[in-house]
Amino acid sequence: MQLVAIAADEAADAAKLQGKLPRVRLLNDRTGRVITGWGRREGDHPKPATFVIDATGVVRFAHVAGEDEAEWPTVDAVRAALAALP
Repeated sequence: MQLVAIAADEAADAAKLQGKLPRVRLLNDRTGRVITGWGRREGDHPKPATFVIDATGVVRFAHVAGEDEAEWPTVDAVRAALAALP
């Protein structure tokens, strides 16, 4: 299993984030191409989303949230989705 995060941050901010998440592969989407392709942009702002995708490319868990962290998925919800992977 591989954990990947996609961020639209400036390079320095992305480097700080990577330092906090050493076991997560961080991909930087400064152009917004990936975020836009996944429909996760409102105007100039990327919107938070969490996806669990299995080894065959099937999305097994999707949680789309607003900017408020209270709307983000819980760690337990993501762990359950990971545990349910085939």
